Amino acid sequence: MAEKKINQPPLQVSPIIKLFRWTCLIYGVVHGFIQRREYSAIEKVIREKEERERPAREARLALQRKLSSEAELRELERMFLGTSSSEEQNESETLKSEERDEEERPILQVPDEEKSIKFAEPNEEEETMESEEC
Repeated sequence: MAEKKINQPPLQVSPIIKLFRWTCLIYGVVHGFIQRREYSAIEKVIREKEERERPAREARLALQRKLSSEAELRELERMFLGTSSSEEQNESETLKSEERDEEERPILQVPDEEKSIKFAEPNEEEETMESEEC
């Protein structure tokens, strides 16, 4: 059996509801244009600020890239060649010279009496005084 489609006439919409729908549509369009204008002005200021700061930011990023690539090269050199760069050699030389300076300084020796600290035994009188205070 074939199903029959029931054709119903469109419902009548109240003119007040139509007016409300059209009012909301027009309000949304106007509101969108106003917001777009405000956001465009804000974005324009932000873009101008970014353009002013761009050279400094690019210079800072270039310096960071340069330093990181130099550090990576030093690390790779140390790992694969077993050598160190001149900076690391200078650091190791300064550490060695500091160690030599420490070896040359005389070491102060503390007498054995001062190393061991002896506490005096409390007297019976002191113990009784302490117990009375509690």
